[in-house]
Amino acid sequence: MGSHGERQKILADYDTFLSELEQITALLQQMMQKKYHSLDVYINNCNHLKINKLLTEESFSVYIKAHHDALYNKYTSLLIGIKLYENLLTNCGLQQGFNTHVDSQ
Repeated sequence: MGSHGERQKILADYDTFLSELEQITALLQQMMQKKYHSLDVYINNCNHLKINKLLTEESFSVYIKAHHDALYNKYTSLLIGIKLYENLLTNCGLQQGFNTHVDSQ
């Protein structure tokens, strides 16, 4: 980390990263409980799995890998699982607008 401004941005991005990780984990927990009344409700929850593109920013990616490798590994594992799930729904014709906005890292 170089300047004070860059440090502040990375810390703000880190807060966003943690918040996003908590939200994704909570949604996945709800989805695993099998208590949905319809596929539409389930797909609606899937649509809330919006993946932030913080890891595409090189300075943040370097920071998170160097200082929080366990969180980085958890996050990327979730991204892989969600992308696989999205592809499954698409290939089964069940996507109905489901888009996690996961891009390959």
